[in-house]
Amino acid sequence: MDTEWTADYIKFRDQTGKAFLERADKVNAEFKLADYEHWDFRQDTGQLIFSDKGVKKVVADVQVAGDWTTNYSWMWGWNNKSIAAPLTKEMLKVRDFGKKKDYAELITPEFTINSDYAWSLTAMAGDLIKAKTAYRGQNGRSGYIYFLITDIRWVK
Repeated sequence: MDTEWTADYIKFRDQTGKAFLERADKVNAEFKLADYEHWDFRQDTGQLIFSDKGVKKVVADVQVAGDWTTNYSWMWGWNNKSIAAPLTKEMLKVRDFGKKKDYAELITPEFTINSDYAWSLTAMAGDLIKAKTAYRGQNGRSGYIYFLITDIRWVK
């Protein structure tokens, strides 16, 4: 995607990314999301379930920020027809914010970026919807799905 970033957009991107990462780091440390051997995504419940040795440890309610493929294609969750609508409803707020501010990256359904920048987009969206943290999971062999965790809890 060819886009000229305005000073306003760069400031927004940097501020929201920083705010989100500060919040996310605390949640990630508390729930140790990178340490579990397995995760499952349940579209029917809108949850990620983290487990070790078949034992559920953490459950998280999620929104799907987007998908990134190894051909460097990013697609916003709100544009992905294979994701159930309730799991992208918060991403519509991100798109609407992008329309209001005329931020091309937030309103363009699909474009080319690297995987590091996919994290930046996820962080911007996460801050806008006040998500607690984010998680990236492998999506088949060709890429990743980026989740925004809106609620998280230990399994009792």
